[in-house]
Amino acid sequence: MQKWKLLLLALGLVFGPMAIISLALGRLFFTDFDLILGQVLVGVLPTDVSTPLLVYLAKGSTALAAMMNTINTALTPLILPFLLLLLTGIEFEIPASILILELFLIIVIPMLAGVSLRTKFTEKVIEYEPLYSFISSNLYLLLLFTVVTDSATFIMDYKLYALGILGVQLLLNLIGYGLALLFKPVINERKDHIALLFTASTKEFSIAVAVAYTAGLAEIVVIPAVCYAIVQMLTSPDVDFASGN
Repeated sequence: MQKWKLLLLALGLVFGPMAIISLALGRLFFTDFDLILGQVLVGVLPTDVSTPLLVYLAKGSTALAAMMNTINTALTPLILPFLLLLLTGIEFEIPASILILELFLIIVIPMLAGVSLRTKFTEKVIEYEPLYSFISSNLYLLLLFTVVTDSATFIMDYKLYALGILGVQLLLNLIGYGLALLFKPVINERKDHIALLFTASTKEFSIAVAVAYTAGLAEIVVIPAVCYAIVQMLTSPDVDFASGN
């Protein structure tokens, strides 16, 4: 499959089936409106910033994953508010300027900087690639720890119900992998399919926090996104291993 078709396919999977399925799961398993809203928010989030790293570890096409991530992220300010309105019927006041700034600071700028450095100083960058992976992994864990810590009180209050929320996120995460696997027969290169695999299944959970804050939503809304972050951190190594061997 040509690269531009893969980019469109990734865009469609991230914001299409994942959003609709997430809404269905929210209505099926939750009764609290804020949790349903939070589940919908998970579905409309763009690809996680860690995706190129996961693709690299699985010996996939890092460049393609980075391009998919950049396109999904760049279109998020336009797509996310529209999908929230379409799926929930509620128009949220999400300042586009703040959302765009958030996206560029945490995703686009670091990604463009990394691509530029790798292009200009290829030999030097390749020499220290294991170090970059180590630093990236730890920064990702730090971000996850920060977000989870902020929501720890709410998660603890849910007790066993929190396990149910985690279970719903695991189901959504596995569906994301499954959707990408459906297209494996039509994707010529294995590296490209690995890029699609992680692009379709990971979600940038930190954006959920930004959206909830800027739109004045209840803090409970971010709980599904936090749980999804935990789930994708746990499932990604297994998929890395399976894809890389």
